[in-house]
Amino acid sequence: MVLGSGDTPRYDVALKNKNRRKIISVLAQLGGEASFAQIEHASNIHGNTLVHNLAVLQRYNIINKPVKGKYSLRYKTPICYMFGPPNTYHVVYLGLLGRKERRDTPETEVALKLLEKEGIAPELVYVATTPQALQE
Repeated sequence: MVLGSGDTPRYDVALKNKNRRKIISVLAQLGGEASFAQIEHASNIHGNTLVHNLAVLQRYNIINKPVKGKYSLRYKTPICYMFGPPNTYHVVYLGLLGRKERRDTPETEVALKLLEKEGIAPELVYVATTPQALQE
């Protein structure tokens, strides 16, 4: 299955491989963008193996194709997606609650239900809001 550039990243598939997790970790440590040579040096993954894994990460929309010789993370996502099944890390949800306006369901409730649907259960939930939004 090849995804188009507008599709959601497939972390679940792309990051099952140890080398790809290492590449993403290196990219994150290098600020989200790095050249092939920088990735190769920092990850200790070389040549065709690195080329192949970068192509897979591109195909699953985890990284962007090189621009000016630099690979970059498509999104600076929660690092927890890189390290195995949901039971191996702790998740804290930090949300911002805006004014209700026309919404029937609070944004935080929607976000938590979406996380639950993905099998992610935050241990702690923090929500920041304004006094005006709190009154609604």
